Amino acid sequence: MRENCAVANISSILITRGPRLNSPLANFADKNQFLLIEQSFITTTPVMGVNIPETDWIFFSSPTAVKIFLDHYNKNFPLKNKMVGAVGPGTAKILTEAGVKVTFTGDANLSPVQVGIDFADVLKNKTALFPTSQISLRSVSSQIAPEGKIELVIYKTMLNVVDAPSSDIIVFTSPSNVRGYFLKNSPPKETVIFCFGDATEGCLNERGIANPIINLQSSSEEVLVLSIAGLI
Repeated sequence: MRENCAVANISSILITRGPRLNSPLANFADKNQFLLIEQSFITTTPVMGVNIPETDWIFFSSPTAVKIFLDHYNKNFPLKNKMVGAVGPGTAKILTEAGVKVTFTGDANLSPVQVGIDFADVLKNKTALFPTSQISLRSVSSQIAPEGKIELVIYKTMLNVVDAPSSDIIVFTSPSNVRGYFLKNSPPKETVIFCFGDATEGCLNERGIANPIINLQSSSEEVLVLSIAGLI
């Protein structure tokens, strides 16, 4: 994390994900009359015909994994018959709204690695399926013993070449979005950068940029909003 991040006048925020209705960030931007640009720099596509194994738990490490599983696999492998875990409240919310009972939800203020440690304590001698992408860092599942997990690629992530408008703040949500953004863009030197977690910050540092970087550790938009408000 780099200091000296005050922003005199914020008028625009770019976050590297698709639009979400009534998100904390969207509500904050609307209240303060900031332009909010919601633009993902990755595309995800499902991997069809994957055989879903029998496990005691299914653990979702992202909203994308939930949506793809519900759209393409839940009919033949209904989640109602499983214990379900979620990396954080955002992922758990999508499951709950789909009528799925969530037994374990990671703390939004903790890193994915710590969430994995906490989930390992809950899992004990049972087994968990981790539906994931081919480029997932597997921060949560890496904390589970090999005999207690099955990591299964159910979707692929590809980088998008997209023009990004200039903005006062950029919020990078994942290492993949960092890679996608830098295929065609470079942040203005006065732009303050927020990122979710050490892996995303590490990917930014590899680019050698001089911009201020604030690492939030968690992916909570409530925490993000409080951090941005502290710059005003």
